[in-house]
Amino acid sequence: GEPLASAASVVKLKAPAHRLCFSPDGRWLATADQDGAVRVFSCAGGACAGAALAGSALAGLGFSNDGTLLIGLDLQMNVLAWKAPE
Repeated sequence: GEPLASAASVVKLKAPAHRLCFSPDGRWLATADQDGAVRVFSCAGGACAGAALAGSALAGLGFSNDGTLLIGLDLQMNVLAWKAPE
């Protein structure tokens, strides 16, 4: 893989990420901030590939095993799902 210093400069966030995860294939980085904004970035170039609002902060964030869904768990224990970028 890339040296850590290079990988850290791929994505520029506008707000602190409180949750983050990589897709199983390593192509995508998903982030969630404290206001419930969820974003998916390309690890290849750092471009935002999609965004959604969870409505509140998330207690958990992860991709499905096959990478087709991004799953969030809000603080009220509701499960949220979004189609992941292809």
